[in-house]
Amino acid sequence: MSADAGRVIGRYRLLREVARGDVAVVYLAQDPQQNRQVALKVLEVSPSMPKAAEMAQRFRREAAALARLAGHRHIAAMYDVGQAENVVYLAMEFIDGASLDRRLTGPLDPPLAARVAAAVASALDAAHAAGILHRDVKPANILIGRDGRIALTDFALAAALAEQGQLTKAGTVIGTPAYLAPEIVRGGTASAATDQYALAALVYEMLSGQQPFRGENAMAVLRAHVQDEPRPPSAVRRGLPPPVDAVVARGLAKKPDQRFPNCAALATALA
Repeated sequence: MSADAGRVIGRYRLLREVARGDVAVVYLAQDPQQNRQVALKVLEVSPSMPKAAEMAQRFRREAAALARLAGHRHIAAMYDVGQAENVVYLAMEFIDGASLDRRLTGPLDPPLAARVAAAVASALDAAHAAGILHRDVKPANILIGRDGRIALTDFALAAALAEQGQLTKAGTVIGTPAYLAPEIVRGGTASAATDQYALAALVYEMLSGQQPFRGENAMAVLRAHVQDEPRPPSAVRRGLPPPVDAVVARGLAKKPDQRFPNCAALATALA
């Protein structure tokens, strides 16, 4: 049992720890007011992070925006945002399963990779249509439920950190360098095409078992996004059809306007 079991944050009683990341811990918690279990993401506030009140305000704005996407099968719903003492917390829909990063110990079966790509693409395009960018698409932010449901999560966290300059800060791993588009590395503005680039990097990893750009450290990986071309996935994993290489290459195009018109187009081409 988690050492925090029984602790109360806001109105939520912690049941057990589910996952631990670089900036937050996720717990399964009980919401007595709604009589349901939730995934409670707790961010400890430190001097290196934005003030609790500022983060909570940003989260509330994102939660209000995400409310327009309520009911989308491939987006984990956000229920509540608040702060208590030295933490900011987000209460989200609990999806019983595991994050994709736990499955990526090697290449995925192509049908599963295509299904994940289609689900994430659907979530991203819906968010983009509502004026919302994710900014941090990566395996740890994709949940695969025991019932087979695939859902994208952590919209609010990524947006809040990006606004405070945390995602691309040198020496941090908040925005995983393996999925950052060249325009972001150069200090440009995030867009729907930026999310698509991250999806293409994810597709590359799911199919080949390797990230498209690797290096001795985070800065080397970031430079590779800007300067290098990845090996074709079929050169990494035998048996992949050559057209897959073209799909991934277009999604990973250095210039945003050379990528697919939307994420669904990438997923359809892949399928």
